[in-house]
Amino acid sequence: MTSARLDTHRLRQYLSARVRALDLYVALVIALGAVALVSSLFTLRSGAVPIESFLFVLVGLVAGRYAVKLPGLSILVSASDTFFIAAGLLFGPAPAFIGLATDSATVTWRRNLTFRQFLFNASAPAFSLWVALQVFFTTAKTGPVMGTTVPVIGLMMPLAVMTITYFVLNSSLTAFVIALSTRATHGVSSGLWLRFARVLGQFRMVSLVTAGAASAAFCMVILIQQTGLVVGAAVVTPVVIVFQLMLRLLVGRLEDAEAHSKAMDQLYFRTIETLATAIEAKDGVTHDHIRRVQTWTLGLARKLGVTDELELRAIQAAALLHDFGKLVVPPHVLNKPGKLTAQEEELMRQHVQHGVDLLEAIGFPYPVVPIVAAHHESWNGTGYPKGLAGGDIPLGARILAVVDCFDALTSDRPYKNAWSEADAIEKLLERRGTMYDPAVVDAFLAVRSDILPSTVVRESPPSLVRVLAQINRVAANTQTEHLHGAGHERSEELATLRILSHVMGKPLMHEAGALITWVLRPELPNATYVFYVADAAAGRLEARYVSGAHAAGLEAHTVGLGARVSGYAASFGRSVLNGDPKLDLGDDTPFASALSVRVMAGDRTGVLTVYSTVRNAFSALHKAKLELAGADIGRIVGLALDAELERRFVNDVAEERTADMAPDPDRRSFRRRLRLVTPQDDPDSTLADDVDEVDD
Repeated sequence: MTSARLDTHRLRQYLSARVRALDLYVALVIALGAVALVSSLFTLRSGAVPIESFLFVLVGLVAGRYAVKLPGLSILVSASDTFFIAAGLLFGPAPAFIGLATDSATVTWRRNLTFRQFLFNASAPAFSLWVALQVFFTTAKTGPVMGTTVPVIGLMMPLAVMTITYFVLNSSLTAFVIALSTRATHGVSSGLWLRFARVLGQFRMVSLVTAGAASAAFCMVILIQQTGLVVGAAVVTPVVIVFQLMLRLLVGRLEDAEAHSKAMDQLYFRTIETLATAIEAKDGVTHDHIRRVQTWTLGLARKLGVTDELELRAIQAAALLHDFGKLVVPPHVLNKPGKLTAQEEELMRQHVQHGVDLLEAIGFPYPVVPIVAAHHESWNGTGYPKGLAGGDIPLGARILAVVDCFDALTSDRPYKNAWSEADAIEKLLERRGTMYDPAVVDAFLAVRSDILPSTVVRESPPSLVRVLAQINRVAANTQTEHLHGAGHERSEELATLRILSHVMGKPLMHEAGALITWVLRPELPNATYVFYVADAAAGRLEARYVSGAHAAGLEAHTVGLGARVSGYAASFGRSVLNGDPKLDLGDDTPFASALSVRVMAGDRTGVLTVYSTVRNAFSALHKAKLELAGADIGRIVGLALDAELERRFVNDVAEERTADMAPDPDRRSFRRRLRLVTPQDDPDSTLADDVDEVDD
């Protein structure tokens, strides 16, 4: 854990430096806004700006209260910029700065942001317009155009330069603070300028809005030059108001369409989630795992600066369906506790390509398949199926690999108990730079407390729970049904067990165990048999009968329910073929393979586990025959357990009666003492006789 602490300390130092950079940048922008504010106030105080300019500011502020948010974008659009730009062109930068700063401050105040965000949002756009107007007057080589006769043609090029300056400066100031904030808060180590470019690209729509506002303002300026201030404003203002109303109507319809689209998306993803849950049920994994991985992968992607909606949807779908190909993997391989054989490992690896083939047939409108195809690739190129390395692995796949690993390590599995968070973090750090992208691991460690809620709140509908239970039952019986379908007949040994289970009396456990192993030994010679019986209160299996060459030391051996080989078979009802005996018996065991089958003795759970010193000693036929014999074995074991209970009860009763019949020295002593203190002719002397009667 020392390395984990050191890496966490370095990460905190790294984040601290980024936070300082963010603070300095925000302070710089606020300071620039303050400079523009002082300049504007000085200009206003000098009397160089006529009072009419504030009519434009007032109308702009009113228009700003009816701003419209563009669907899918965090952008507010209103006619206010038109009036602020017109005020700047006609009367100079001062009224434009005051108007836009006031409008931005009002919008920010309504959003309940921090004071620092309030100052930044009030300063950045107003300062950008103030600079753009300075560029306009410098390029046009003129002052405010109100009351002048500057040719219109001569103003068009300066207007274009001013519009570009305003858009680029305003968008850049905002995009850079977003990029810095993402980097500082979440430790994203990818290029700052790359993130800046990505964020800036999202402001494409703003460029059209800015160009439209500048064009409308220029038309207003020309009209005012030709007709005067009152007439020009009276003509242009209604046009702008109508434009604003039509925009609100259009946006309302777009919002309705977006709401319908979101509802369909939710239905679509709910369908995918249900399908993925059914797949995971086949794999013996709880559906909470699916929901956690989906939630956490999407959260980490956002923390890493992924904002493209299609990419986020692709990551969300891939998180749900990354193990889709496990539909094709045999259940005994999926559910095998312990190490897989080389052949089983190859079967397991094929689930990636099977998943790709299945998902390609769906035709997702976003890139789900590349993420699923690469979620088992390693950062150093040693993964599968293609051996991709580094940046060639899609970001979604790199994120999914880290989150899936962490959740698997910190969750209970049939073959292991959940790891602590500290141990799971140490494993991630160990694989950092080899299996996993270092930047993704660092970001995950920095923000995991934000994106890893303790529970996933939404509960499954009862109908889904019933279906999942049925899937588990079907998966547990798949091999047995396959054996029947293939036309295999019950062997002579199994027929013998069936007869014995119906005609025999109530044997003791060692008698029942010896009988069952005697019948089964021709099928599985040179093996060691252990009958486990579940103790639900203690949460474990207890060995009640052992037989075989290496049975010594296995008497009364215990295995936790739900864990290891035998505990997994007991809890999940799924047989384990060629499991690792070390999971049950420890590293010193001589056994190399295990076959474990659950048997039910009435309402009691038992497990018959057969251990062998030979690797992969058991075949699917062995497993299927034991499963076929399970009901008969369970019936015999149930009779033995009932016999044990009856014998224990009889012994307890006999011991109690023997104790009652034996002389009690304490009672004799009590009677002697009682007679010594009680005279024989005393009426109360009958007390001793009464005591004798009670004793009898």
